[in-house]
Amino acid sequence: MNSENKVKYRELVRLFRNLRGKQLHLLFFCMFSTVLELYFVYQIQGFVDLVVSKAPWQEVMKEFGRIGLTGLLAFGAGLYQMRVWHVFRYTLMNQMRTMMYGKLLKKRAVFFDEKTTGDIVSAVMNDGSLIAESAGISVLMLVLNMTKIFIITGVLLARNLLLGSVEVLVGALYFLAVNRINKKMRENYQAFSQETANLSQHLTEDTRAVLEIKTLNEKEFFEKRFYSHIWEKFFQAARRIIRLDVCSYGVNSLISIIFPVFMVLLGSVFLYRGEITVGCILLFYTYTQKLVEPLNNMADFYRGTQRCVGAADRIYEYLTPEETTKGVRIAPEEETRVELDIRRFAWKEQDILNDIHASWKSGDKVFIEGESGSGKTTLLKLICGFYPVTEGVVKICGHDAHAIPEEELFDLLKIQFQEPVILEGTLRENVALGGRYEDREILQILELVQLKEFALAHGLDYWIQESGGNLSGGQKQRLALARVLIRRPRILIMDEATNGLDAENERIILENIERFVEENRTILIVTSHKDGLRNICNKKLSL
Repeated sequence: MNSENKVKYRELVRLFRNLRGKQLHLLFFCMFSTVLELYFVYQIQGFVDLVVSKAPWQEVMKEFGRIGLTGLLAFGAGLYQMRVWHVFRYTLMNQMRTMMYGKLLKKRAVFFDEKTTGDIVSAVMNDGSLIAESAGISVLMLVLNMTKIFIITGVLLARNLLLGSVEVLVGALYFLAVNRINKKMRENYQAFSQETANLSQHLTEDTRAVLEIKTLNEKEFFEKRFYSHIWEKFFQAARRIIRLDVCSYGVNSLISIIFPVFMVLLGSVFLYRGEITVGCILLFYTYTQKLVEPLNNMADFYRGTQRCVGAADRIYEYLTPEETTKGVRIAPEEETRVELDIRRFAWKEQDILNDIHASWKSGDKVFIEGESGSGKTTLLKLICGFYPVTEGVVKICGHDAHAIPEEELFDLLKIQFQEPVILEGTLRENVALGGRYEDREILQILELVQLKEFALAHGLDYWIQESGGNLSGGQKQRLALARVLIRRPRILIMDEATNGLDAENERIILENIERFVEENRTILIVTSHKDGLRNICNKKLSL
């Protein structure tokens, strides 16, 4: 195992120190439940011996009552243990996923350029859960299973040294065999996990493009492409896992089905010689079956720890906080300024922007023009501080935009992208997004974007479907614009934000935006292929 990954894994485990109390409570109760369960099974051998020896009826029934009471207690403890165990398990996973999601939102844009959607989803939902379960449950599993193994082997050795020794020897051989299979499984699991993420990404992309696939009338091409991915890549990785699963099943069947029967046959020899009782044979049979689970769990613990150490590097990257610049504060009364001094901006060794110099102040309305692919959207992202300028600087109110803490920068700057994100929820929630706004304020903003009549007709509690499925393209754009305007930005950026609007709605909305900019002394920066936005601007920047 990589020593650096081990260190990262230990640091990740420490993230769950707040759950140590619950962990100890679960450990003690699970140990109690385990001992109770094994004692219940142990009692049965005594009961069988009483019956075989034709003991007095009262004594038999008394033992039967004790076993019944112990069984009820073991059953109740087992149910409670399962409930508490799974609640704790999901608490761990949810805490990790919540932490990862919070950190994701604080990552710089370059992080998302380097990761696919499938990679991110797989890391949060799978790798994160793996680390969480390992941190909170694996040690519990280790202690509980070792306790169970020691109790079982100790009792069996005490009952018959030779039979008990056979049990220990076969158990050790089984553990070594399972460990060997798990080692092979580890070597193939990483490739399988990557193919799973790739397939998820493939399916996500095709689902988003389903309307284009239909209209291009190329369903057969995409079906073949997906079929090829499934069978030539994903299934090839899965087939190696399947082979190992079959081996694992075979070894497990030997120990869980054939070996207990073998112990009964071997025990019968000792019974014939009068060295053990029928109840003792039954004890060996049931305890042999009980031994399989902790041995499997011990092998899984080792395998799981190896996988977690491997995943630690990927997860650590998500949870590592971004470097932030402290002390940069932009006073509310300070005049808003945007200064561009971009000598060169390159991405992946390719020049995208060169020699761009401009300065804008409060009240300026700037139209950025250029051919498709000239870097208009890239320039807007530089103004937003998403990326550092390769040579030069973009300043907001005298400070390097990339160095301003995001909370401070986006308190005064807002951008509406070409493809707005619409959430499943109410109309009110989609505008407010957690902000505390009166219904009166929301309706005022909706009036600016020509959605007030819609809101009055359907109500602010109107339920919007996933991705705005029950809204038109123009309504989505207007709703996205409303959530930007209600926050009164000092710098308003619109990237092709009116493309989905009809001529009349666009005319009214642009008049309202122009008035909004003048009243709030906002800097307006826009890109568009339509003339409406160009006409309200008093400055121009050509790329």
